[in-house]
Amino acid sequence: RQPGDPAWASPQPEAPPEEAFLPFLSEEIKAPENVSRGVVIMAAMELAAEPSIRRWARKLFRSVAALSTETTKLGEEDITDRGHMGYGLQAIERKPIKELLDSPMAWEKEMFLRILALERRRLIAYTIHGVSKTTTVFEEKTGEQLERTVEDFAPFEEPIRQALAPADNLDDLWAQDESERTKKARDEYTKLRNRIVKRCVRKHLLPMLERELRRELARLGQEFVTRAAGEHLRALAMRGPYITHADKQSHERAVNTLPPRYNVLAACVGAENRDFNEIVIVDRFGGVLKTLQFAFGARKADPLIKELVRSHKPYVAVVSSAGGLRARRLQRYLEFIVQDGAREVNAERAKLKRAREDDEYWNEEIDEGLEDLNKTYTCEIIIEPTRAHHVFAHSPRADAQTDNMSRAARTALAAGRYVQDPLTELTAMYGVFDSGTGAFGREVLSLNLHELQWMLPAAPLLRRYDMVLQDCVADVGVDINACVKCEHLAGPLAFVPGLGFRKAAALRQAILQRGGALHKRRELLEQGYMQPTVHTNCMAFLRVVDAHPLKMGYTLDMGDEGGTHPLDSTRIHHDLYIREDWVLKFCKAALDEDDSLGAASPEQIITRVMVNSSDCLRDALKANPMFELTDQAKRSFRDQGITAKEHLGGVVVVSVGEDKGLDHMLAQAGHRVAHQLAGALDELRFPFLDPRREYRGPSAHDVFEALSGETVSTLYVGCFRTCTVTEVVMEHGMERKSLKVQLDTDLRGEINRYSFGEVGRHLPAQAVVQAVVTGIDKTSFFLKLSLDPEHMKAQPEDLVRQEKDRRDKASRFADAGPPRIYCETDLALPGVIDDKYFDKDDKAYATLQGARLAVVESTEELAEMLRAEKGEARDDEGAGHKKKKKGWTRRALQHHAFQNVKAKDAETLLEEKERGAFVVRPSGRGETALAITWAFLEGVYKHIEVEEVGPKSSGLGLAGKLRIKDEEYEDLDEVVATLILPMNDYVSQMLAHERYKRGDRPSVEAELKAVQKKEPGRVPYFFRRSESKPGVFVLCYIYRKMRNDLIIVTREGFKYDNKHFTEVDTLILHFKKNFNKLQKKEREARKAKAAGLTTENAHPNP
Repeated sequence: RQPGDPAWASPQPEAPPEEAFLPFLSEEIKAPENVSRGVVIMAAMELAAEPSIRRWARKLFRSVAALSTETTKLGEEDITDRGHMGYGLQAIERKPIKELLDSPMAWEKEMFLRILALERRRLIAYTIHGVSKTTTVFEEKTGEQLERTVEDFAPFEEPIRQALAPADNLDDLWAQDESERTKKARDEYTKLRNRIVKRCVRKHLLPMLERELRRELARLGQEFVTRAAGEHLRALAMRGPYITHADKQSHERAVNTLPPRYNVLAACVGAENRDFNEIVIVDRFGGVLKTLQFAFGARKADPLIKELVRSHKPYVAVVSSAGGLRARRLQRYLEFIVQDGAREVNAERAKLKRAREDDEYWNEEIDEGLEDLNKTYTCEIIIEPTRAHHVFAHSPRADAQTDNMSRAARTALAAGRYVQDPLTELTAMYGVFDSGTGAFGREVLSLNLHELQWMLPAAPLLRRYDMVLQDCVADVGVDINACVKCEHLAGPLAFVPGLGFRKAAALRQAILQRGGALHKRRELLEQGYMQPTVHTNCMAFLRVVDAHPLKMGYTLDMGDEGGTHPLDSTRIHHDLYIREDWVLKFCKAALDEDDSLGAASPEQIITRVMVNSSDCLRDALKANPMFELTDQAKRSFRDQGITAKEHLGGVVVVSVGEDKGLDHMLAQAGHRVAHQLAGALDELRFPFLDPRREYRGPSAHDVFEALSGETVSTLYVGCFRTCTVTEVVMEHGMERKSLKVQLDTDLRGEINRYSFGEVGRHLPAQAVVQAVVTGIDKTSFFLKLSLDPEHMKAQPEDLVRQEKDRRDKASRFADAGPPRIYCETDLALPGVIDDKYFDKDDKAYATLQGARLAVVESTEELAEMLRAEKGEARDDEGAGHKKKKKGWTRRALQHHAFQNVKAKDAETLLEEKERGAFVVRPSGRGETALAITWAFLEGVYKHIEVEEVGPKSSGLGLAGKLRIKDEEYEDLDEVVATLILPMNDYVSQMLAHERYKRGDRPSVEAELKAVQKKEPGRVPYFFRRSESKPGVFVLCYIYRKMRNDLIIVTREGFKYDNKHFTEVDTLILHFKKNFNKLQKKEREARKAKAAGLTTENAHPNP
């Protein structure tokens, strides 16, 4: 109640509370205290539900609430590295919530979501505080006065008490009667009111507001991560097709409707060292021209690869990153072979050109092939780090589009197509329908677009990805004839605004049935391919480039009325030049009045303006060959190029802004049409320019992360890594020069003599030791490490400074020649959350700083042990070798489902996931084993042990083969595709069956008995889950007694009676047909028991 408001009309009590409660007593409620307790509970609930009180309390709570975090025991062991995602979040001290709600900083927007992720992994615990106050507490044991911070509820309780205070007239009535009874009643009602307010605030209001605030913070974090992942996908989708350096310098791209396409040589390493590598020649439109299998070191493959280069002349060779570090070896091999083949092609061209020049009848002006002979053929070799093409090998698309191709060949084909058009490949990934979930886009979720995307539900992510891909397709446009002719190019068609997957498939099928191509846009409506409303919505995004077989480019046709309309291949809406003549009016106004149009057709007039615009654009490209069409470039180009009157080929192009007649037409057009015309004018000014960024080769940082699986958070200068000594390099056979080492991710490095410390002088080959990284060269995939205690104690910033000084000194005193080029992120450190509320006096921070000293101490202990063993004259090679201990160890694997967690933590992660989700994690059996925690049912998790077989052959730290029981798999993707996903389908089928019961064992058996009681002559049966065995269902039925048959879910179906069934109904049919055999076995068992013999259980599947 605010000052000046009318007093609340409080009822006048006629008796003390004890007397007022007497009418409510009964056999169940025998004491007035019970009535008083019920009154407090009900009144507090009603008071907390009052909207005005909630509104006031919410505003107050959010203004004073604060967030604090602390580490758990597991967190103290795990958060020992600044690259950990929990570094900086494990000791937050009372950070105001309003800073999280209103912060413009990206790291603060996702901060609470990171805290939730750490809490799910049981690494930290967080608390949301209200108002706090400091109070003094007497400690009896020590006899000291201690200050403690406690919650202060007064700011919430006092205003409510004042609002509920009795009216002034009631105080006057009580003041007239000063009897003991009145005083007691007044005191009792005041106490009762205080109890109601206290319970309202502490039991209902504040807990409700805290839960509400948690949900709000989580929602804001999820929205931010969803947007960030969507923007990452947009960056991938708006990456243009690969263009050679010569075509980038060419000015003819100003008049081509489509970007140039090239043949691509795509390569991928085999799954193992003994498997064949694959080369696929991909034609300009994604088809397969030739495939080749070869092995490393096979000299017979060199001339075959050269022949592929000479025959098909690929302008780019792309190596898939799926092979890890072996992909880099393949790249270096192809660089030598392909460049040698390119030199032979150029020599052959020079020979042909000389032969033509020697021919006396040769005419240079009419020789169409002379242009190709004058070009210098080059083939760039790149590694494509994006994981989008990895998914194709396991996708249903590969089964439909490729026949009898190995997994490596499929991956190579997808890499080649991705380089040709990333947007097409991404839309094709989204367009795969998942029968298990009944949704599109599940393949896109396998892309790691944000480190926290695993915290988000699939639905909002897919909605965001859908919107992003629609925006990208709308910006670029879709060549509808290409989508119709080639199935693998049809992905963007479904993302045209106004179509969707169903309408796009129907449109493509209809065009195929009527000739397979469109000549003009208006045929879509005239021939009934789509309804008028759909036609209006999507027409601006469908481009009809050419009705004939696809070709490399399409030059403007000056007025061929029988061909494609010049605007049909642009992003100008059909209504602006067919239904209305707005574009024609602008084009006529843009031409000089003195220019005689004569009997020119509308198509010729429009074409003339577009050619002149292309001439202006060609001049801009001559001045700046790297010109890209950005919004800023558009504005600059309007001001300096086409907006000024220029005579180009006898035709004058004028600015729209300079012509008052055009401004008048824009004013008459209306807001909606004017908005469309603005885009149409840009299309006339910049005809056919692709709005996507030009394809640029991947950086050394991207390639390093893709092949090694290491990121800035896992590998940086100053971090500790476990490595194996592979070679001891001796100098003059007497003194150690360096130690060659290898990490568990197959990265190689060196420890030089100046970084040995004490332990490095005694380490033998094959010893395992922890060392600190002092330098990273991502260009050459090489590390510098140290065992020197001074380096191990130093902070990462100090080591980075020392490495920078060393590189500067080396560059100054280097011999003459090109300078050494380093990657910009070689010395980058993990981004640290530098929050001013981080308590560096907390024990968690002390533990973090002490972790480095613990490694130093263990290294010194190892050195002492090696010295002692050397003193005992042990001369064997294994002296000082540390045996690998079994147990849970962290792994560095690159897979979207991998988490460095233990079994219980994996189950915690899956609690918020859908049924069927899974987590790949390190196994407790040691460094050569993994485990998969699979959410079999809600709250039921099955742990599948995965054994690594053979030597490590990839950059992911995995062995060449994976074995689960008796089955072998190539990699984790194959395990997911052929084991987890099929089992999810079988589980879904069982849960959807009418005979499946979701209750526990006693309830299902009780229902069986009830059914048998109603129909005694039948054998009732139901399915249920096994309560003790994850991954197993139970067929329970009554025949003489209650029986339970186990049904095991496998990759091949439901295993029952030593047979596999892919359908539940087929299993039931088998059960019914073989039921007589069960009766026969039981009769034999009873006879054997009567005879005193023992037999096997007559139960067919006990």
